[in-house]
Amino acid sequence: MLNFLKLKFDWRELNSFFSAFSSMVYLGLLTFFFCITFSVVFGDGVGKFCEGEISIYEIARVPDE
Repeated sequence: MLNFLKLKFDWRELNSFFSAFSSMVYLGLLTFFFCITFSVVFGDGVGKFCEGEISIYEIARVPDE
């Protein structure tokens, strides 16, 4: 009964959880800084893309002259 109450803890599972969590945080920060940097460099189009107002196809479209 005492062996049943002891929790068998596997550090590998926790390690894989933390590596997945840290990679998600890293990708989120990378996307955030990408949006800020490209909004400053390329103007309002990428800012609207990051806010979800326009799609990437509208940014890449060549304007009619």
